[in-house]
Amino acid sequence: MLQNVTSMTGPRYVLISAFGFAVMAALVKEAGSLAFLCYKLFLCAR
Repeated sequence: MLQNVTSMTGPRYVLISAFGFAVMAALVKEAGSLAFLCYKLFLCAR
């Protein structure tokens, strides 16, 4: 099934989806570290 979709749409689709996945992962990582930082600051401020 996945092989059919890949061959049907071509390598461009694979490239775009991989790029999108990488961007999403980077955003999640950034958001996680930011949230952790805010949480630590909040604990220190109390």
